[in-house]
Amino acid sequence: GRGGGPKYLLSGVLVCSECGGKLIASGKAGRYYYCGNNRAGGSAACSVSIGTRRSVAEGLLLAPIGRGLLSPPAVEHATPLIPQWSRR
Repeated sequence: GRGGGPKYLLSGVLVCSECGGKLIASGKAGRYYYCGNNRAGGSAACSVSIGTRRSVAEGLLLAPIGRGLLSPPAVEHATPLIPQWSRR
């Protein structure tokens, strides 16, 4: 079989709104996310053949997470904990 895990951040995490199949990174250098069912089985498996640019999808999903993790309250909460997390 195929070894290793997903090569791209959201591969296998995003799902197709039409068939519920997992989206996979495909195209030149994995630049787009496509429905894996459509890619493997064509329109008989899923009618959604268009993809979304990987950089756009990742940016839209990760930006709010980054803002939350780097918000002043989050940084204030984490700062005193960092010495406990580091190796001694």
